[in-house]
Amino acid sequence: LKVYENIKEIHGKKIDIRKIPLDDSYCFEVFKQGMTDYLGLFSVESRRKDLMRLKPITFCDIAEFHALYNHEVCKDLELYIKRRHHHIGTEYVIPDMRKYLGSTYGILLYQEQMMMLSRLLADFTREESYELLRTRSDELKTKFMARGEKNGYTPETLLETWAEWERKAPYLISKSQAYDYAFMVYQIAYLRVHYPIEFQMEFPWNSEFRLRIF
Repeated sequence: LKVYENIKEIHGKKIDIRKIPLDDSYCFEVFKQGMTDYLGLFSVESRRKDLMRLKPITFCDIAEFHALYNHEVCKDLELYIKRRHHHIGTEYVIPDMRKYLGSTYGILLYQEQMMMLSRLLADFTREESYELLRTRSDELKTKFMARGEKNGYTPETLLETWAEWERKAPYLISKSQAYDYAFMVYQIAYLRVHYPIEFQMEFPWNSEFRLRIF
């Protein structure tokens, strides 16, 4: 981007956008205040109200917000926000799921979570858990039910879990994808907040940006 050239020309320094701090309070204010419509941030411009309700305070929050909007799981956004802010408690179909869903408030967001849950609940092999991402075949379902019951889980809870996987699996993204996206969005916010003049030189349509904390 020419913005890097602008920074070097004006400040006499070269910025390495890959090494910016990921706990910059000004960047998070951009998302908490819903100022993304003025930033031109890819795929978050129209989500300002949800971001303001979520109030992200960590880089992880931005990644999970993207994962929530990426697929069927977007229906869980309201539940996620309520649980995150402790308006309601977190519930699990099976208590053991807390091991892999605890960090996302009991909501399945990532491919890796589903894979690890299949190994935890039904002793799936690594190969079977990878296959689960591609297809929820009758053969895999039979294995899941049989092994899950053998491990002490009820048919009802196993069926409920499988039904959720069938609904969400085609749309789940990997955690690395979510974090890559979050990093891209965060980088743009960082440049726009800390180098507004240099950023505006490349994107003049953004001249109306005003961050209330400045």
